Amino acid sequence: MRHKQLHPVFFFPSSRPQATARTHQTRNRAEKQEIKPMKPRSRCSSVINGAPLLLVVVVCFGLSPVARSQSSDSCSTPASLAAGVSKLIPFDTSNLTCFDAWSSENFIVRLAIRFMAVSGSTWSFVLSAPDKGGYVAVGFSQDGAMVGSSAVAGWSSGNGVGGVAKQYKLGGTSSRSCPPDQGSLSLVAKNTLVVAQSSRIYVAFQFTAPQPTPYLIYAVGPSNTNPSGNGDYLAQHQVYTSAAVNYAAGTTSSAGGGAADTKKWHGAMAGLGWGVLMPVGIALARYFKKHDPFWFYAHISVQGVGFVLGVAGVVAGFKLNDDVPGGDTHQAIGITVLVLGCLQVLAFLARPDKSSKVRRYWNWYHHNVGRAAVACAAANIFIGLNIAHEGNAARAGYGIFLVVLALVAVFLEVKLWRSRRSGDTYAARYVGICSLIWFFIQKRNIGYGDVGLSYEAAMEGGQYWRIITSAFSHISVVHLVFNMSALWSLGVVEQLGQIGLGVEYYLHYTLVLVVLSGLLVLGFYHVMIQKFKVEYFRRVTAVGYSCVVFGWMTILATKQPSSKLNIFGVLSLPISFAPFESLIFTSIMVPQASFIGHLSGIIVGYSIAWGLVHGMNNYWAITMFGWIVLVFVLSLKRTGSMDLRFIEIEPVTDPSLPSVGVVASRNGRTLQMDVLPRRGVADIV
Repeated sequence: MRHKQLHPVFFFPSSRPQATARTHQTRNRAEKQEIKPMKPRSRCSSVINGAPLLLVVVVCFGLSPVARSQSSDSCSTPASLAAGVSKLIPFDTSNLTCFDAWSSENFIVRLAIRFMAVSGSTWSFVLSAPDKGGYVAVGFSQDGAMVGSSAVAGWSSGNGVGGVAKQYKLGGTSSRSCPPDQGSLSLVAKNTLVVAQSSRIYVAFQFTAPQPTPYLIYAVGPSNTNPSGNGDYLAQHQVYTSAAVNYAAGTTSSAGGGAADTKKWHGAMAGLGWGVLMPVGIALARYFKKHDPFWFYAHISVQGVGFVLGVAGVVAGFKLNDDVPGGDTHQAIGITVLVLGCLQVLAFLARPDKSSKVRRYWNWYHHNVGRAAVACAAANIFIGLNIAHEGNAARAGYGIFLVVLALVAVFLEVKLWRSRRSGDTYAARYVGICSLIWFFIQKRNIGYGDVGLSYEAAMEGGQYWRIITSAFSHISVVHLVFNMSALWSLGVVEQLGQIGLGVEYYLHYTLVLVVLSGLLVLGFYHVMIQKFKVEYFRRVTAVGYSCVVFGWMTILATKQPSSKLNIFGVLSLPISFAPFESLIFTSIMVPQASFIGHLSGIIVGYSIAWGLVHGMNNYWAITMFGWIVLVFVLSLKRTGSMDLRFIEIEPVTDPSLPSVGVVASRNGRTLQMDVLPRRGVADIV
C-alpha cells in the first residue's frame, strides 16, 4: 500500500490527456506483481544517482498522471469503490452490488439495501460515469418513460473533487418542466453528493422506500455545459436509455444505448409507413385515375414502400418492452394493421381481371380493407405517442397532417363528384337545406328532443309536424356529414332517366319517403307499446335524414344493382349490398342509431321499387305537398309549438267534416278551421 503514496495528487483532476492503453497495461501488470514494502522515494533515488535533477522532476511528477487519468470503471474488478472515492461518500459502500447499466456510455451502477424496522428500507446508489463536463442522471420510473419520473442528476463543480447533485421532477420535455429539488424520492438528508475522481463522476445518494421503481433511466447531458450556470435547470439530454432492473439479483435487462434508438426507429418507420405513405397511396388511387397508367404505378410504389417501412417498424416494436400502460392495446392494434396490410398484398397478387364477374367484390374488399388498415394505424400512432410520453408537439404535428390530408381529400372529392355530374342536382340542394337547418339548430341551441319524432309527442301530443322536422334535423356534425355524403352519392338517381328514374322520380318519391317512413316508424312504436307493452318506445326519439337515405339505397339497389355507394370517399359499397350492410354496420358501430328508422326506410324503398307504391306524378306530388303543409302548420298551431297569430282553430258542435274559411279579425283577414274535439284528432289526419 505504501507504493501508492508515489501519487499524492490522486484526487485532483489532470489537464493532461488520458494515459494511453500501454500505460494502463503497465500499471495493471505492476499491480499484479508482489511489491515489497519500500520507501516512497526509493525509485526516485535510483534515478537521481544517474540523471540530472531536471530529469528527476520530470519523471517523478510525470508519474502522477498515470493514476490521475485512470477513467475506467468496471464490475469485472472487485465491486467495491476505490478507497479515494469511498472515503468521501458518507455511507457504507463496502457491500454494494455492481452491474453494467449502460455499456455504450460506460455507466456503472452500484446499489445496496439496508432494512430498518422503524424507518423502512434504505437504498444506497452510486452511479459511475465518465466526466464529460456535463451532467449525468439516473431516473426512477414506473413504466420506463422519462416524463413523470423522478431523477437524481449530478455534475462536477470544476474544483477537481466535488460537484453538485440534485433531485429533479421530470414533468415534461422542456428544461423548465423539470424543476430542481423536487421529486418523489425520499432522499436521506446530507447523503446526496458528487465525487469527481480520475476523469469519472460518481453520483452517490440514499433514499428510503419499500422497493424502487422497476425501471431505471440513464441520461447524459451536453458536454461542457454546467447546469449551475442556468439556475440548476438541466439542458435537454444528448442521449438516454431505460432498462428494467431486478434489484434482488442485481441484474438489468435491455440496458444499452440501442433501446432508445430502437424506440425512435420503431416510431419513425411505422408512422411514416402506415400513417403517412399509406393514406397518400389511397388518395393517388382514388383521385388520379384519369392519369392512367401513372396512378397505378404511383399507387403500388407508394403503398409498397409504405408497407415495407411499416413491417420494419412493427419488427422493431417487437424488440421493445411492452410492459407499459397501454402497451397491450398498442401492440394488438399494430398486429391488426400488419395483418390487414398482408391481406392487401395477397389481394394484389390475386387480383382478378377487370372483365371478371367477381372484380367488383374484389374492389369492395381491397378498398375497404385498406381504409380500415389506415384508420387503425392513425389511431395507433396517437396511442404510441401517448405511451412514449412524447410532447404535444408530436401529436399536434401528426394531427395537423391528418387535417390537411382530410381537407385535400374533401376538395378532391368535391371535384370528383362535379366531374361525374353535369350541372346542379336536387340532391345537392337537399344537402344544403339540411346543412342550413343544422346550423340554425346549433345557433339557437335547439335540442333534438325539440324537433325529433317520438310516439309520445306525435301520437299522444298531436305534434304531427315532427314527421317533417325530424327528417331534416341532425344532432351533430358527424351525423350530418355521414348522412349528407351518402345522400350526395345517391343523387345519381337523377341521371338514370333511361331506366325509369330521373329528376321528377327523385323529387316525387323523396316526398313519399319522408312521409311514409315517418308514419311507419310511428306504427312500429305503436305496436311495441300497445301490443308488447314496451314502454321504452313511448319516449324514444328519432331524428335524421337516414330514413330517406336508406330508402334511396334500396331503390337504387333494386333498379341499378351494379352501382356503387361512395360515402365521402372513405367507404365504397356495392349498392346491391348497401342497405342491409349499412343497417347492420350502423347498428353495431353506433348503438344509438335508430334501427327501426333505418328499417322503415328500407321497407318503404322496396315498396316503391317493387311498384307497391306507385303512380306519383306532378299532380299528386303537388296535392300531397299541399296537405303536408296544411297538417304541418295546423299541428304547430294546435299544439302551441309555435305562435301563429294569423290562424285560429275553434271546435264546432256539428260532428261533420271540418270547414275552412276566412274570418275577420282585428289584424285583418284570418284563416279559420273548425275541427272536432281533441279526442277526434286522429280521424282528421
